[in-house]
Amino acid sequence: MKRFTLIALAVLFIAALGAGSAFADTYQVTAGYGVRVIEQGSCEQVGSITIEGQTSTDEFLDGTIITVELLGGARICRNVGAAYYFGGPGVIPTAQTTWNPATTSPDEGYDYYIEAVTGDDYFIIGITEDSDPGDRIVVGHEFDSFLCFNLQGTIYNPSDPNLQLVQVSYRDSLENTYSGDSYVATVKPQTISFGICATGKYADVSSQEFCWIPPAVQGQTAQCGYDPWDSACLFRFTDNSVGELDGTYEITVGKTAGAKAGIGFQTINIYYSTGGYYVPVVVTERRNAAGVVLNPADYGGFAQPPIEALYAETSQITVEADLAGPGTYFVGGQGYAHQGPGLCLFEPGDWYVDVYGRKIPCGHSFSNLNRLILHTTECHYGAYPQPYCLLFPFGAGSWMNGLVLDNPNSHDQVFTAYINEADGDLYVAQATLAAGTMAVDLVENIFTITSPDSTDSAPFDEDYWLQIYSDDDAFFGYMFIFDGTMANGYTPICCTPECLPN
Repeated sequence: MKRFTLIALAVLFIAALGAGSAFADTYQVTAGYGVRVIEQGSCEQVGSITIEGQTSTDEFLDGTIITVELLGGARICRNVGAAYYFGGPGVIPTAQTTWNPATTSPDEGYDYYIEAVTGDDYFIIGITEDSDPGDRIVVGHEFDSFLCFNLQGTIYNPSDPNLQLVQVSYRDSLENTYSGDSYVATVKPQTISFGICATGKYADVSSQEFCWIPPAVQGQTAQCGYDPWDSACLFRFTDNSVGELDGTYEITVGKTAGAKAGIGFQTINIYYSTGGYYVPVVVTERRNAAGVVLNPADYGGFAQPPIEALYAETSQITVEADLAGPGTYFVGGQGYAHQGPGLCLFEPGDWYVDVYGRKIPCGHSFSNLNRLILHTTECHYGAYPQPYCLLFPFGAGSWMNGLVLDNPNSHDQVFTAYINEADGDLYVAQATLAAGTMAVDLVENIFTITSPDSTDSAPFDEDYWLQIYSDDDAFFGYMFIFDGTMANGYTPICCTPECLPN
């Protein structure tokens, strides 16, 4: 009797389900997870996604919203809005219309659409017409719907077998079931390296800000900036992978949050060292320290004096450039500081920027955050700056390197040193000498590393060159290199016209 009752209840339960709602459909997902993406890439193109029914009766219903969740900390890095027709079994659809989902709603009159918004950790696929059996959804397979993920800060890496594949999950508004591929890309190691510019061939990375008086207004107004006629080399990036760095790239240099106030970019240029020529670039966007996009028309266009304020307020600049393949690229820039009557309206100190690059619309992306590109010093109206600079072009990583540093002035002197290693590492260090004293010791004992970290043990482990600035007046120096048996020494090179007293 009890068994009969249980069976009857089960039959009633199943019947009630059938009367209330149909069982969920089941869908098979196939994704191109063989697509390789760069570890920690700022905007990588992942594989396309195909969704189709598992049985002949499974259909896509009007009004269904499929949400694809990005896992592992990944984010969308490209706005995508595109609409499609199903087209029948086996048909690969083509986008019929596109839009920017950050500002525009989907177009009507098509069968399904995709929307992905930069910064989100998901994207959606919306069904706007009932499908026929055998129809399928395909997204990410053509330019208009390429799926672009920001992998910075994610768990994915090429060395851990459990974290080598970029993963997503699927759900929809009707509680249908999705099975099959949950991966959309395979992670490969970062191939791009960053470094300082080569000494002697390009302008020093650590350059100085200075004031000059335009000839037309001699004695009236000082303008401020670094190297207003020529471009200072800011950094280099290299990738020797075959087939990489080939195509149109979007490259962004600078910061919004945390930008150095009062100084900005006039332009950016890129020198292809491997090919021996400058790559043409087009400025596509400027942003100020608040992240607001700047319109050149608001500054009088490109022919009127107010354009100088545009340059000074460009805390972040974006350009498009047609890179020509693997090798080394040197990135230079013309900077501009906000001008005033006898004033430089920004504080002296280090200028740090973020660097982002990606192949348009995404793929083979790279980044280098908090990169020190220039050192700006005290500005003096109507003259070149008084801070002095001495360059020691060679320190041997495998030998000991001694330094004589002499402060002949009647006041204490603060020195800032830039240690530029052969592998591209850059360290910043400081030392203070009392008035009329000298320091004679190993370089690492005289200076204290302040960037990247005072406890870092890596400095001086390779050949390096040393650039030393005083905070105001002249000083002297001498470097000697020795191994306990042999020794050699040399006097430094002046970095500025005022590095020696009159």
